[in-house]
Amino acid sequence: MVVQQKLNDLKGRPHEDKKAVAGGIAIVVVVVLIIGWGFLFLRNIRNTQLPSLENTAIPTDQFNMNLIRNNERDQAIYDPEQDIRNLRDSVAESDTSYGATGAGSVQGGDDDFTNSGGF
Repeated sequence: MVVQQKLNDLKGRPHEDKKAVAGGIAIVVVVVLIIGWGFLFLRNIRNTQLPSLENTAIPTDQFNMNLIRNNERDQAIYDPEQDIRNLRDSVAESDTSYGATGAGSVQGGDDDFTNSGGF
């Protein structure tokens, strides 16, 4: 009854007042729906239990702990400086022709980087 009377009073009012009332009603409806959804959502979260990994079929062959321990041990022993030294020594032993000419000697008189009358 009260709602019907308010609606009848709105019929005689300007268009802006009708828009304001409709916007207020829409905001109230949205707020009520969000509060209701939040209440139901949180209640479902509280009642839901997380799955546990106990008593489940976990393939143990994929988690080979001995292999993991061996890899960790190998990585702890690895010395990158020693690896670089070994590489340098093996290259020095296999490449004797480079050392014979010397690093700074240029064979021939042509030098591409000399000024040849350009700028």
